[in-house]
This record gives sequence, structure tokens and C-alpha cells, in this order.
Amino acid sequence: MFSINDLSHGFPVNKRLMLNVLYDTLDKLGFHLEKANSERGTLIVLSSGPESRRMRIACEGSNNVNQSTVRVFPDIMDDTGRQTAKLLMDEILATVKSSLKN
Repeated sequence: MFSINDLSHGFPVNKRLMLNVLYDTLDKLGFHLEKANSERGTLIVLSSGPESRRMRIACEGSNNVNQSTVRVFPDIMDDTGRQTAKLLMDEILATVKSSLKN
């Protein structure tokens, strides 16, 4: 079962590092970056494949220097949009976990 909470997650890394994780993850998954504003922490991306989907990603830093929150917003909230957004968030989680181990 899908929950909107699946598309939002807090991470124990600062915003700058989290943005680097996002860029690496997008590249790994073959997403295309349409627009980025690193200062605001917003990215507009397009998934690859026959049913490509546009996603908006927001990366917000908190008052704690080593905390950030990432939210993924599919343009179209149908099954494909939700599945693509969840896949993206799952891969972001995996990339952060891998980075923290090293």
C-alpha cells in the first residue's frame, strides 16, 4: 500500500551533501535533470523510459546542520507516478545508507 509519507524522508546529513547524493542517485537511475536551484534545494527531473514522469524534488535543511529532509512530488499522481517516485526515494535511501557506512 502506498502512503504519501513514502515520498518524504529525513536524513542525518547536511543539505549540501544531500544535494550531492541526489545528483548521484539521479545519474545512477538515468533521470534527466531539467532544472535545478541548489540554493533553494529544488530539482525538476524527468525519468527515462517509455512512460517517463516528471518529478519535483525538494531538499530542505533544518536548524540542525546535519539534518535535511527530502520530498518527492510526482507531476501526475497516478500508479506510474507514485511507483516512479517511490523507486526514486528508495534509491536515495540506499545511497545515503551506503554513504554513511563509508
